[in-house]
Amino acid sequence: GTSLSEEETLTTTNESLENNDTKEKEDQIRKEIEMEIRQKQEGDIRKQIEGEIRKQSKEKMIKEIEEEIRQTKEKEIRKQIEEEVRSEIEEKAKMEVEVRMRKEEDIRKQIEVEFNRKIEAKMNQEIEARIRNNKESMRKEVELRIRQAVINEVRRENEINIKEYHEH
Repeated sequence: GTSLSEEETLTTTNESLENNDTKEKEDQIRKEIEMEIRQKQEGDIRKQIEGEIRKQSKEKMIKEIEEEIRQTKEKEIRKQIEEEVRSEIEEKAKMEVEVRMRKEEDIRKQIEVEFNRKIEAKMNQEIEARIRNNKESMRKEVELRIRQAVINEVRRENEINIKEYHEH
């Protein structure tokens, strides 16, 4: 009867150790998965907000510059009107409007080019960051699979040891 209770104690001890190890590893894996999901959601929200901010700041910048150009040109035109004869003024005013429209268009194009260059740089930074994150999650996935393989191997060895113990 002694060997039977020793066998039972050994089996119970092995099973509870194995259950604790598996439970701890499952908890750790669950926490890692939850963390990855939370980070992805936060990243998506951050990207959406940044896109809105970029769009708003671009529109605001263009409006401010257009307003500044309009005010400056209006002052110049007023001074010319006060200095010149009426017929010359009408001719110059027509030319001034064309020049103003051309200059505004040139400045608008410059703003667009500069803005696009900055956006491109930010996108490149984002792409590099995502590549780093992908490498990190692949590394975690590999570690996870190795850990699972080790757990399975330990279980198999325990089962073999228990069978051999029962046979002898």
